Amino acid sequence: MKFLTWNVKGCNAPDKRRLIKRGFDQAKLEVICIQETKLGREAVAYGVLGGLGILWNPLAVQVDVVSSSKHWQVVKVISKTMNFSCFLFNVYGPTLAVDKCRLWEDISKRLEEVRPSLAIVAGDFNATLSSSEKRGGVRRLSRSQLNFQSFVNGNALFEVAAKGRNYTWTNGCRGFSNIAEKLDRFFLARDWNLAPLVFEAEVLVISGSDHFSVSLVVQKDEVPIRCPFKVEKMWIRELSFKERVVGWWKEAPARRLEEDLGALNAKVMAEGMDEVDFLTEKYLLSKYGEFLQREEIYWKQKSRENWLKAGDRNTKFFHSSMKARRSLNIILSLWLADGTITEDPGRIGKEVVDFFENLWRRSGIA
Repeated sequence: MKFLTWNVKGCNAPDKRRLIKRGFDQAKLEVICIQETKLGREAVAYGVLGGLGILWNPLAVQVDVVSSSKHWQVVKVISKTMNFSCFLFNVYGPTLAVDKCRLWEDISKRLEEVRPSLAIVAGDFNATLSSSEKRGGVRRLSRSQLNFQSFVNGNALFEVAAKGRNYTWTNGCRGFSNIAEKLDRFFLARDWNLAPLVFEAEVLVISGSDHFSVSLVVQKDEVPIRCPFKVEKMWIRELSFKERVVGWWKEAPARRLEEDLGALNAKVMAEGMDEVDFLTEKYLLSKYGEFLQREEIYWKQKSRENWLKAGDRNTKFFHSSMKARRSLNIILSLWLADGTITEDPGRIGKEVVDFFENLWRRSGIA
């Protein structure tokens, strides 16, 4: 089972939503916690800041809403594919210290209500646990850090160490003005028996925000079963087969754009952003958005479904629609003129050809 938390920094623009969906599809997620949607709807956003959302795959999990407020959401997640359930907290930390204190108190009360069940607390906490989680700017032990530490220790939470990058946010500035911090993470309740499960977190590169996303994979503590790899063996006899596959994979436009955006995002996180980086990112995002829109139009046309609204994307549905339409176009059996039924493909083809040849001769076409 896979969770993800990401401060998306707004998702009003259609291109931004396509970019977000592409990243979610590739990561194969079951539950997604997003912060700063900036959608401007009273239910999820406050002014131009904030906005929380939890998205999930209904085929993989059942989600029941427990409670919510301006800066947090609580839902119960029950997996349909494995014996696993938890209470999930989606958190977006405010900037003012006094508001953070109120937030820690609110979440502490909600955690006490769901014990002894497993609680996963995720989101953009807008706070660091120590000065080592910040690069650049003023690095000192602040009251905000002490309050955050007190919240974590007082609620018996422990962080799932994320592999990958050390920081999840940057201000995008260059040189000495560059600041990077670890603001996004996953916490688990310490007093729950975690023995039969393994929790692994990773910082992912998804372009479109000044925050990196963080994923959490929950799986049973057992040897994973490798998926079978299938290939037509006749192609292996072609001497240039391997080189061609590698070349095609590297030349795929979407993959190349994703790699360029990922490299640029990592560079900005490490060094900050100058004018050239800003223009480069704008160009790459424009090209990538155009590609995703073309992909959307392609599958819409292939499926012949007209209900899709502009800006939405669901290629899995379109693949299924196209397959269903093709299966309906296949003639599996045919009732012949003598009253018998044949399922022989060759006989069916011959009868169809003979029927239309006779029809055209009677019409004077052939």
